[in-house]
Amino acid sequence: MKFNIFLLEDNNVERQQFKQILQAIINSKHALSHSVITSFANTDSLNRHLPSPSSRNIFILDLEINGEPQAGLKMSQVIRQHDPQAYIIFLTIHDEFLYQSYKYRVNALDFIDKKQGTIRDDLTKDFTTILSQQQRSQNGVKLTFRNNASVFRIAVNNILYFETNHDQRRHSFLITDNNERLPINASLNQLADQLTEYHFYRSHRSFLVNIDNIEEIQDSTIRFFNNATTCPVSRLKKRGLINALSQINNHSSRNNDNI
Repeated sequence: MKFNIFLLEDNNVERQQFKQILQAIINSKHALSHSVITSFANTDSLNRHLPSPSSRNIFILDLEINGEPQAGLKMSQVIRQHDPQAYIIFLTIHDEFLYQSYKYRVNALDFIDKKQGTIRDDLTKDFTTILSQQQRSQNGVKLTFRNNASVFRIAVNNILYFETNHDQRRHSFLITDNNERLPINASLNQLADQLTEYHFYRSHRSFLVNIDNIEEIQDSTIRFFNNATTCPVSRLKKRGLINALSQINNHSSRNNDNI
């Protein structure tokens, strides 16, 4: 998935430290691999660069900016009015403003106290929460594909994998959990670019697989949950696929522990 992460921090040293922490979290989670961090030193600059509203926007705001203790809170109101679905996380040494954040009614995901020294752990938990919420919301998402003159829609979780059409290199086959083999007007490269927000992985130069539907990987074979369908994984791609699958399974395990 691609998230747009916006960091507001006026202290140059801390801003670089937080960017490094965020990049480390992104690097540790395959589902965040396409995410982009943009940092700002003041509210005016952030205000000028507010993105289009999206549930994939994450704002991490220091409360005190350029000597104004509640500048981050005020900025969060502007963000929330502009972007109702965005995630907002506060960083601060002023834990006395916790009540104020609720008073401002910005529905913040977290309020992290810089003095506790647990910023990386706290942000990691926040991103895990965000990923689980996004995963639940996308389970019912349907994607639209074109097949010559016709158009059809299919739920993401009903897709097992895409396979190159060797007779038409700019076309592919979509294989469903019912073992349907549907021709589509898109190459694997195009599909990989278009589906970055979902859990698809290029397991082989001719295959793009839905990680959420993988039951097991044995030797050079991927087996899916429908128990009837397999596809190959190349030796060069196997380790990356196992790592991606492990990370998603870890998210699921944590989510189940919290139910």
